[in-house]
Amino acid sequence: MNLTKLPVDAKQLYIEIVISKGQGRLTSKAQELLVTLAKNAIRRKQYYSEEDRDDCHQTALMSMFANWQSFNPVKYANAFAYFTEVFKRGLAEGFNQLHNKRGLERGERVRSVSINSGNKGEQMFNI
Repeated sequence: MNLTKLPVDAKQLYIEIVISKGQGRLTSKAQELLVTLAKNAIRRKQYYSEEDRDDCHQTALMSMFANWQSFNPVKYANAFAYFTEVFKRGLAEGFNQLHNKRGLERGERVRSVSINSGNKGEQMFNI
């Protein structure tokens, strides 16, 4: 991959985000750049189906568009890296929503074992 010819110009993205923050809304050029960044961010086919891939992609896009104002141009000089990270975290969030990887499955209950009454009160524990 030729790093000198990225599909999204990092300086242009930075400038458009700064302009957008000044206006209080995303410019159409900033929107285009974020969508282009998102299209080029997913390269691997690590999803169960194309529908899963598209759902995760949309969740990540929504995350970028919902949180674009969190970018601080004083703190971060690289808007490209910032929004790529936001997009990647959005992908992970979308995947977790689809496949319920957090917490218990439906109908599953938490099982606990008391240390005091475990092993018939012999006080020997295997961890």
